[in-house]
Amino acid sequence: MSKKIHLFAALILGLSAYSVQATDKVVVIPLVNSSSSQCQSGLTKCGSNCIDILHNPQYCGDCQTTCSAEQYCDAGVCTSRCIGCDDGEICTEDSYTSATGCQHAPLNCDDGDQCTVDSCDPQSGCVSTPIDCDDNVSCTTDSCNALTGECIHAPACDDGDACTEDACDAQTGTCSHTTLMCDDGDACTQDSCDPGGGCMFMTVICDDGDACTNDICDPQTGCVSAPISCDDGNPCTDDSCDQTTGCQSTPTVCDDGNSCTNDACDPSGSGCYFTSVTNGTSCDDGDPGTTNDQCVDGLCIGDGGNS
Repeated sequence: MSKKIHLFAALILGLSAYSVQATDKVVVIPLVNSSSSQCQSGLTKCGSNCIDILHNPQYCGDCQTTCSAEQYCDAGVCTSRCIGCDDGEICTEDSYTSATGCQHAPLNCDDGDQCTVDSCDPQSGCVSTPIDCDDNVSCTTDSCNALTGECIHAPACDDGDACTEDACDAQTGTCSHTTLMCDDGDACTQDSCDPGGGCMFMTVICDDGDACTNDICDPQTGCVSAPISCDDGNPCTDDSCDQTTGCQSTPTVCDDGNSCTNDACDPSGSGCYFTSVTNGTSCDDGDPGTTNDQCVDGLCIGDGGNS
C-alpha cells in the first residue's frame, strides 16, 4: 500500500500521521490528540497525546525513549536499520547510515599474526593459513617470528657437550661436532675444558719450592724464578739465604787478629773499624826472644829479640 493511501486512511479516521523508514517499507503511526484521559485500544497516553509506542520512534516502548536516526521502532524496541542490510555474504561487514544507506565492506580477517596469511572463505569465513617456513634442511628447527613474520632456521645440532662446537651442514642436512680448542694464548694459565661449563683457564701457580728465589709468571714464557736479594743494607751483618727458610742475617765478626786494637762495627758507616788500644798495654808479639812486649800505636813491640 502506498504512503498516500496510508495517510488518507489516517485522515479519514480523524488522525494526523507520522511515518518512519523501516528497512524497505513505510510504517504509518497514528498520533491522536485527545483531552480525554482514555486512549483508544493500542495507544498509550504520553502527556496530552495518545501514542502508538510500539511503532513511534519518538516514543518507542514508553514515553521517554527516542530512537536514533539509524534506528526504527519495532514492537516497542529501537532496532538498527542495518538488519535489512544483510547481503548474505559471510565475507562482508554490513552497516547502515542515514547518509549512505547500506554498506558492505570487505571483512577484516587480520589476526595480528605476521606468520599467517589471512583470507576469507565465502563458506566458512576468515581463514588464517600459517606461513611455510620449512627450509627442507633436516638439521634445523624452523619457526616464525610472530611480530616480524621472519622465518627462523635454528641449527638443531646441540650434543649437550660444551667442549664441542656444533654446526649444521645445510647441503647434507647433517650435524658436525668439532672439539673445542681451549687455548687462550697465555702461558700463565692452565687451559682445560669441562663438558658442562666449557673452556676453563686456571691461573698457574709458579712456586719452585726454593725460598731463595722470587717466582713470577711471564704471559709469553711462563714461570720465571729469579734469585732474591738478602742484603739488609747493614754492613754489620753477614747476609745469606737458606733454600728452606729464606734470608738470614748474622752479626759480622770484626776481628783483625791484633791484640793492640779495639775491634768494632759501625752499622751506619763502613762496617768494621779498628782503633789502637792505650799505648803500653801488655801484649804478645809472638817472638819468644823479646821481653816486655807492649802496645805502641796499635802495634805489639817487645824489647830485644831478633831484629
